Amino acid sequence: MVEKNKDVRSLLQCNDGITGKERLKAYGELITNDKWTRNRPIVSKKKIDKEGRKHHYMRFHIESKKKLALVHLEAKESKKNYRPDFINMYVDVPGEKRYYLVRPKLNSVSDSKGFLGIRWGPRKD
Repeated sequence: MVEKNKDVRSLLQCNDGITGKERLKAYGELITNDKWTRNRPIVSKKKIDKEGRKHHYMRFHIESKKKLALVHLEAKESKKNYRPDFINMYVDVPGEKRYYLVRPKLNSVSDSKGFLGIRWGPRKD
């Protein structure tokens, strides 16, 4: 389970104080040994599901002065509005548990009384 008091800034051990907050860096994947952040493209993909809606996948890094984290994002095209619906978004910090910003919704399992959870035919009493 995710601790409710934690957030991304505390996972990255930011130096936030009364006078201000530490600035975080966000960038994509390191392709060469170049330290310039503008040369680090964010990894992203688009796929179309069987319903014909686009799914967007994105991965990028965030960094504080003390720690580095990897952010994963998945969204799908909405049927209701122009903005995509977020399916899940989580942050992986080495040495910490995965922190979900948007937790995926899991399908519920039906309370079927049949063999292996399947009703094989009409009930015989």
